[in-house]
Amino acid sequence: MPAIRQMLIVCFALAWPTIAVAQEASDASDIQAMRYATQELKIEFRPSMAEEEQLRKLLMSTPLPLTIREGFIDAGAQDRWSLRALNRRANMSFSVAGIQKVNEGLLRALNEDLGLVGVFVVPKDIDRQDGTDNREDKDSLVFLVITNIIEEVRTLASGTRVGDDAEIAPAERINHPAHNRIRERAPVQPGELLTRESLEAFAAELSLHPGRTVDVGLGRGSEPGLAVVDFNITERDPQVWTIATENTGTQGTSQWRYILGWRDTQLTDRDDVLSVQLRTSGDSDATGVNAGWTHSLFDSWTGNAFFHADQYVSSQFGVPIEFEGNSMGLSYSVSPRPLPLGRNPARPHFVTPFFRIGMDRFDVTQSFVFNSGAIEIGGGETSLLTAQAGVSVQHLSEQGALRGGISLAWQGGDDDDDVGRFARDDSWSSLNANIDLRRFVDSEGVGEFRLRANVGGALDGRVAPQAYTVLGGMNTIRGYPEAAAAGDQGWSASVEYWWHPGRSSAPNQRFQSQDWDLAFGGFLDAGATKINNPVVDYEVDEDLLGAGIGLEGLFDRSVQVRLYWGFALSDLDGRDTESGDNRVHFSATYEF
Repeated sequence: MPAIRQMLIVCFALAWPTIAVAQEASDASDIQAMRYATQELKIEFRPSMAEEEQLRKLLMSTPLPLTIREGFIDAGAQDRWSLRALNRRANMSFSVAGIQKVNEGLLRALNEDLGLVGVFVVPKDIDRQDGTDNREDKDSLVFLVITNIIEEVRTLASGTRVGDDAEIAPAERINHPAHNRIRERAPVQPGELLTRESLEAFAAELSLHPGRTVDVGLGRGSEPGLAVVDFNITERDPQVWTIATENTGTQGTSQWRYILGWRDTQLTDRDDVLSVQLRTSGDSDATGVNAGWTHSLFDSWTGNAFFHADQYVSSQFGVPIEFEGNSMGLSYSVSPRPLPLGRNPARPHFVTPFFRIGMDRFDVTQSFVFNSGAIEIGGGETSLLTAQAGVSVQHLSEQGALRGGISLAWQGGDDDDDVGRFARDDSWSSLNANIDLRRFVDSEGVGEFRLRANVGGALDGRVAPQAYTVLGGMNTIRGYPEAAAAGDQGWSASVEYWWHPGRSSAPNQRFQSQDWDLAFGGFLDAGATKINNPVVDYEVDEDLLGAGIGLEGLFDRSVQVRLYWGFALSDLDGRDTESGDNRVHFSATYEF
């Protein structure tokens, strides 16, 4: 937050520089020799505020870099004395340097420990120019803490959500009705102290919402000691349509898959998101629809309802036998407000625990192909209950992003029918973890490093094929066919480097999201699957290794193209893929 950092610099600059003032006086040696006698040390606040008694107790107990030298209190190298401890002495005498250290120590506690912004400390009734002691009560030495009290919290709107520049007057952007909830939820309100950490963490949390970026600005109030907090909010149109095509079809489906989606990120102007997506493979039996609704619960919690209905074939799960079926499921998860962690309040790591429960219904027709033709055996239907708990982590900064999480789940149902797998278990537990790191590696934002890893699956037991860990293809191990391997357990990892030549020509926007981008890169993918307690010959463990080059493009922030040419570097035991085989992966997405 540039405005807040600038305010901090100003605050430090406003701290009373006694030594500097003394050295600039005509008789520096006389000023340095001055002593300020007192019997009691006090702290006062201007303007008066409700929290001052609590702050006074904290500041009076703060260790300060002071020492006692030749009968007077002087500047020291270590934090030894607090004002409360010094008050136990009968008589005190401060040097100019000693008073300066008190100023600096109290200011450091206010800035770093309490996170206050726009605050400075001066000794009361002592002239700043020549050090003259103007105290009426010589028995008390008062340190005056001058703070900024919030006079007003405002929002400044921009972006297509509130209208184009030609559609809305500049004055109407201030405190736009669409942002009333943000002002109400702000961690600081009029009449309170100005705190850096709470402001920056709140702005960073607001920026997690899709299509929204929030920065904080500070301004002067109507009177000295008063400040105005501005949340600068930039938002896209909340309603977005998506059309996509990609060659991620499997052996039993069409090669090309098509996606049509719609999303509203402000369904009721309470940061609730409704999304609907339709997926199809043309004339094949692989079609699905899902819908999700993320909404607020009691202001501090978030709920997410998710529904899906699918028509699928066995090749989508990496299963070598043939079957087709239908599924339908409904789940609901809850999570508290993200908890900001980390040393930098402007760019915290948000940690969010979540709890989910769901129910899925599978209906499978199983078919084995023999020389005499196809005969239908097995199959059937079953219901699967899922209970899951986990933690997600998200960190966004100018130089990159980090997303990850870990979860533990229990899934169970009945095992009366095979639903696509012999001797499957009726219940199992699974542990899953993932990480996705993207970071620019140079000052210009031209080079980008990416790391992606996923690990997990059933800790024990033989899962239903619909719960397999599936590897191979564009989103896991490039160079292999889609869903080339599957197992009860699995892991995958990818290391990539991308070069963005266009960013070098826009140094002022090197870490910002751009409307146009073209990147060239290379990647190395690896992964493995494991079968728990195999019972048939085609259930084998697989190791996958792939590498290749790619191109990614973004055009007018609405068209995204991804093109990868991957090479398989290891054979598959249960499939026809051999080392040296290659595959081109392609996807194109249009948002409007």
